[in-house]
Amino acid sequence: WDTRSSNYTKPSHVVDAHGAEVNCLSFNPFSEYILATGSADKV
Repeated sequence: WDTRSSNYTKPSHVVDAHGAEVNCLSFNPFSEYILATGSADKV
């Protein structure tokens, strides 16, 4: 969600990348466009 927007009832982006629950999420401290995820499906 983008809390800077007046319409933050919907997510600003959705990534459908895992088939099981996501267990961890890490944002890249050097690039606002890169993040890493880990999940039970090991993708």
